Amino acid sequence: MRRRVWSSFLRVMLILLLCGLDLSVPRAGAARPAGAAGPGTRLKVAASPYEPYVFTEDGRLKGLEVDLLDLVCAANGWSYQVELLPFDQMLDRLEKGEADVGLGAIYRTPGREARLLFTDDYVETGLVVVTRASRELASLRRLAGWRVGVKEGATGQRVALRMQAAGDPSITVVPFGSTEESLAALRSGTVDAVFNDYLNSLFLISRRYAGELTIAEGSWGPLFLSRERLSIAFGSGREAERADFNRVLAQLKKGGTLAHIRRKWLPEEMESDLERIAAWFLAAAALAALVGLVLLWAWRRNLRLKFLRDSERRYRDLIEKSPLGICLVREGTVVYANQGVLKLFGCASPADLSSGFVQALIAPGERQGVEAQFREGRAKDAGEQDFDTVGRRKDGSLFPMHVRLAQVDLQSGPAFLAFLEDVTERKRAEAALRESETRLRLIVDNVHEIIYYNALEGDPPALKPLFASRQLERILGYPPNYFTQPGHDWFEAVHPEDRSLVRRKLQELLASPGPATVEYRFLHRTTGQYHWVEDLAVPRLDGEGRIVGFFGVARDVTDRRAAEAAERRRHRQLLSLVSSAQAMGGFLDLRGAARTICEAALLGVEARMAWIGLVAPESVELAVLASAGLDEGYTSTVHVRWDESVRAQGPTGRAIKSRHPVIMQRDDPAVTPWREAMDRRGFVSICALPLLHEDTVRGALTVYAGEAGTFTQDAVELLEIFARQAAMAVVNASLYGEATATIEELAATNRELQRTRDELLTGLDGLRRSKESLRASEEAFRVLGSHSSDWVWELGADLCFTHSNGWVSRLLGYAPEEILGRFLCDLMPPAEAGRVRTQMGGEVGGRRPLRSVLAVYVRRDGAWTVLATSAIPIRDASGGFRGYWGICREAVGREAEESLQRAVRAGEESRKRTN
Repeated sequence: MRRRVWSSFLRVMLILLLCGLDLSVPRAGAARPAGAAGPGTRLKVAASPYEPYVFTEDGRLKGLEVDLLDLVCAANGWSYQVELLPFDQMLDRLEKGEADVGLGAIYRTPGREARLLFTDDYVETGLVVVTRASRELASLRRLAGWRVGVKEGATGQRVALRMQAAGDPSITVVPFGSTEESLAALRSGTVDAVFNDYLNSLFLISRRYAGELTIAEGSWGPLFLSRERLSIAFGSGREAERADFNRVLAQLKKGGTLAHIRRKWLPEEMESDLERIAAWFLAAAALAALVGLVLLWAWRRNLRLKFLRDSERRYRDLIEKSPLGICLVREGTVVYANQGVLKLFGCASPADLSSGFVQALIAPGERQGVEAQFREGRAKDAGEQDFDTVGRRKDGSLFPMHVRLAQVDLQSGPAFLAFLEDVTERKRAEAALRESETRLRLIVDNVHEIIYYNALEGDPPALKPLFASRQLERILGYPPNYFTQPGHDWFEAVHPEDRSLVRRKLQELLASPGPATVEYRFLHRTTGQYHWVEDLAVPRLDGEGRIVGFFGVARDVTDRRAAEAAERRRHRQLLSLVSSAQAMGGFLDLRGAARTICEAALLGVEARMAWIGLVAPESVELAVLASAGLDEGYTSTVHVRWDESVRAQGPTGRAIKSRHPVIMQRDDPAVTPWREAMDRRGFVSICALPLLHEDTVRGALTVYAGEAGTFTQDAVELLEIFARQAAMAVVNASLYGEATATIEELAATNRELQRTRDELLTGLDGLRRSKESLRASEEAFRVLGSHSSDWVWELGADLCFTHSNGWVSRLLGYAPEEILGRFLCDLMPPAEAGRVRTQMGGEVGGRRPLRSVLAVYVRRDGAWTVLATSAIPIRDASGGFRGYWGICREAVGREAEESLQRAVRAGEESRKRTN
């Protein structure tokens, strides 16, 4: 395209310089019409191939309209891109605004003028009838009964259909996809005639169908169905470009260049009927006018010579004032040089160039190369040559120079028209650009991130990698040019689960352009592992604001994602530990505590289901206590045993027998009894842990996961904590049950004593017997207390000890008689005593039972211990409060440790305040 425009420009300049044609070109600095499109405009051209107006030959676009468009674009500083389409699609693109210019011999009809913008016409033509040479047509009426071929969508089809509808004459219309197809059908006899453009028919017949086809003629020449004008069509909204086109077209018409182009492509130009009549008339009057013409000849000759001299002067001024250096070189001698050449080389006059083009203007080291360019141009008859060299000014200074040579033929022989341009600034810019590119390449190759560019192509749009930095191979194992090669789709390396996310992010970017970040997994070419990638994409927009590609920076964030996952896992484990610890605080509800521990285990290791079973007395089958997660009836059929049967060989049975954690996968033969139920729920691996307390197995915690690698060493250690807590919950619940039973026995004894006493009070005679019964009941209480394994005591109405069994000596080191008459809180550290009074104040004041109150007591030897206290009130027959019967036992576990630590801190704070 660039060489074609330049070639056209050289031809026009040569004509202006040597022949002085009257073609006006806008002068530099001349004002443009208001609203006109400026230089740099790029037109979208839709062209329908139609010889000789638009067609391709040897891979190049040619034709009358192509040459005309090249000249107009060169004059206006425009450029264009061409898309070849069928005729009806070309018109449709123009009407929809998807193209700016339409080419292809478009008839300027009223209907089309209502929808499109047409330039002034550049040639007249018309619709004619083409027949076989052996079957000439002298009148349109003889078309009756003929089969007429037409190009689909063209004016010929409309005329033929209108003629067919009118029935005058009666014809059969046969449409074809192109004019060539219709003419081929005419030659083969498929149709009898073709309606086609006159000039196109002349061109095709002269090139391909000479002697076979002909244009039907009447008495006055060709039989025209209609007279038409050909114009260039613009889409709506392109009024400014049409105005500029018409301005240049008028200049081409005036200067004769348009006529030259028409002669180049058209075998002959159409004459109108008026011209033919005038030709007859002029032939008759030629003799009479000959004398007048002779008389006018001398006068017109002088006038023409004056016009040529004026025209030559105008165009010589234009060349002299050109910013380019222009000179004419013949046989190495500069025969003409404009002011641009003299200014460029610092010469005062053309005499300074008398030594020759090469000797006067070219640096010594470049002269052989330039002479070789001249020789090559003469030998090959090259039309144009472009090359860079080094110019030498008159003062000896050197500068980079670009030379364009065009060989021309003068009357005195062949010569070269040379255009010279100082490219010092361009060379500096190129050097700066190369240096900038080197720095950029250095940065891109040494940053830790992957730098890339993806073009956006296709419909629907898809990303096509065009560049990637070397870090792609270091980070992901792919050579930088891997994804630019055919057959290597980068999207296939994205993890299947992340592809929908990447597609959705791309659609969001297309809808709302702007920088965006997305994280996804990408396959490492060497290791076969997926790496997490953080991808920052920045859209690249064209001049119309449309996205044409994406610049991006991608970095490997696998380690960061792993750290975040580990942090989330630790957070879940902490939450699960807190949850299970809270469950321990409510051990009175053993089943609820077990369920909470199962839920904590699921949260801690991201498993699917967990259950706790207890060892039942006198049974070898585990009794399910509670479960959490995807149970769906699984625990009701699990039937785990710890004997030597098949159901004892699973992980839970083995964990109970080995007293160690056991991990199994679904494919393990020992899991066969439960495999079907596991597969329905998606269980892949199992971890079972024994509930151990003081070397006794209390039960088992069994956890099921959906992935094989769930039960890592850290996960098993966490589950062991839950198993110990579950074992402690079972033990505490058992101890609480024993304590409750003891208290209930004491309460029953008390009720019996009260009943006995009430019976004694009914009569004076039974007083002695009542006292004896009472003493017997109290003795029975004391005997029962003396045989209990816990510290059993009694408080009077004043809340002082009135009785204690011997276990106080084992727990606190006091003899029973040493604590009689003392308050319960007297055996506690001062700070703890104050806390307990506050905590139990409501229950004691309301004479309500005390349940498992944890408190710190001071032993006789000064050591501290934590006891769990439970008590029930003693009432007489009338319901009056007489005191408490209570029981204390040593507390163990996490809550006991926290109570002891709390008491120690309270004591230290109390001493600090005292000091």
